[in-house]
Amino acid sequence: MLSISVEKNTGESNLNEIIDLIRLSSEHLHHNALGDHAWLDLVQGGRSSVAGFIAKEYNHPHIVGYAQLSKGSDSWALEYVIHPGHYDNCVMIGTELLKFALRDLELQGGGHIHMWVPKPDANSDLIAVNNNMTKGRVVIQMKLDLSDKDFNGFTVSDKNPVNVHINEAFYNITYLKNDQDETDWLALNNAAFDQHPEQGNWDHTILKQRKSAEWFENRGFLLCREAITNELVASCWVKIHDHHENKAGEIYVIAVNPNYKGKKLGETMLKAGLAYMKGRKLNLPALLLPAARPPKRGKYRQC
Repeated sequence: MLSISVEKNTGESNLNEIIDLIRLSSEHLHHNALGDHAWLDLVQGGRSSVAGFIAKEYNHPHIVGYAQLSKGSDSWALEYVIHPGHYDNCVMIGTELLKFALRDLELQGGGHIHMWVPKPDANSDLIAVNNNMTKGRVVIQMKLDLSDKDFNGFTVSDKNPVNVHINEAFYNITYLKNDQDETDWLALNNAAFDQHPEQGNWDHTILKQRKSAEWFENRGFLLCREAITNELVASCWVKIHDHHENKAGEIYVIAVNPNYKGKKLGETMLKAGLAYMKGRKLNLPALLLPAARPPKRGKYRQC
């Protein structure tokens, strides 16, 4: 029987090995082994509310597993990665990783936690059960071919914002341009994702880190303001995957002010995002991450 040790990752000494582990696992899964927010927290230094945990097999040269815990306003998120060469023992490794992370969470006061798993299977189900977690829901990738779609009137440009009339109200859609836009968006985002561990509770430092990603484009960061008050009420952040063979686009984040729910602003911003992709001559935008095989992401929550 194998024996492993789990420890809290307290610095950059293991960073390159963790990154190699995640890339190796992603190639094996044909899917990102770590969610985008968790990945950026890892490689960009992350937030103070983020903690990593590594599993090592005794007398073995490399890390066999990694887990990452992040805290939101009212809940926690957890993800883990197992080395493909140790899948035969993935249940034991995953179980021990989660137990260690959950003990650390308890020391910080506990709380509601959910765990994301790419391509969940019987092993991930068992790892969850071993830690008193139950399956919550499954997220499936959606795709759309834009070649025959018409989004006339929804294309934002420097000189021409999109003017929208919805249920007797008027809105203007532009894109992120200045510091005030960023301040307004942070307030919108944090209100819309108040209880979301990865997307909520952002500040200017986190936004600056996310904007430093090589795929970021200001014109793909669409903002919707109420025409009379100029209040920012919705947004659609588009991500372009230049490495994809079809140069795919992704609806990265759509946020709507909670006070404006039910006014079809989410639908409106989706159209604006798709129009932006169409303008970039993309053929295959995906509402979730594109992948070589149809991916599924399982969500588990602690009982």
